[in-house]
Amino acid sequence: MEFSKKTFNKCTNWVLDHIRSKQEADELIDLFKEKIKHLDTKKNTFELKEGKSALKQFATHYTIDGKAGYNAESFLREVKSHVVDKLERIPKTKVKMVLKCMMERTNIGTGKEETEEACFWSEEPEINLETTDKDDLYEKMSDRIKENKAKFERVEGTG
Repeated sequence: MEFSKKTFNKCTNWVLDHIRSKQEADELIDLFKEKIKHLDTKKNTFELKEGKSALKQFATHYTIDGKAGYNAESFLREVKSHVVDKLERIPKTKVKMVLKCMMERTNIGTGKEETEEACFWSEEPEINLETTDKDDLYEKMSDRIKENKAKFERVEGTG
């Protein structure tokens, strides 16, 4: 719930800083209401699953399977609430994220489409303490994944 309040306050402040009239605010509220109508169906499409564990439950692996129609950025945006919620429930841990996806490119020599699986890590484990801002922690790891993916795309010519 703390995550929701913080996000709501950020959104409210943004609206107050950028909306110039009551009519614009009303239009924005109507759009917001329309998005909320579909929230349950969209958010429930992803599920955080507990997977492998090692060292007598000292290290646990969690997975969220992807869905068609999501690129890396939209996937990371959609699963954020699931991950932040899990981080709230497992303080005093070290965490890292991995984005595993299929990358496509056209081979210049053959002209054929090539597909390969690639993994992008958030790098070093982050410390998740009780006082850690889980939203900021997720954003930090997510940003690092996006940076690593962008580097990979520049080097490999994929997208």
